[in-house]
Amino acid sequence: MTTTKCIGVIRTQNQDYLVYGNATDGTELELKAVNAPTDTGKSIGDAMTGETINEIELNAATPSDLDKIAVYDNTGGVVYEAEGNITAAMYPSPNFVAKGLQIPLKKGYTFKASTSD
Repeated sequence: MTTTKCIGVIRTQNQDYLVYGNATDGTELELKAVNAPTDTGKSIGDAMTGETINEIELNAATPSDLDKIAVYDNTGGVVYEAEGNITAAMYPSPNFVAKGLQIPLKKGYTFKASTSD
């Protein structure tokens, strides 16, 4: 099982948040949100409670592909889910971009991703 570093940005109506973490082949792992240089990372629900996600950009390190991203509520229910994309070393761009979203966040919500080689 390969572990892949993922990094991206979640844009809300108020600010941009860096999201980062590791994802593994076929297993969803949580990515954490950081909104200050000294922040060690929180779930998106804890970091962004009351905000609304407008845009998500996420990239998986080469050579892994981003299979899936998802936002889960505090009971584990799916709030938003989408397929990722392949990693193209020759054309560096995010594996996943979604704009025009309106995903309201509450305490305890999580953001997860899975990858494959």
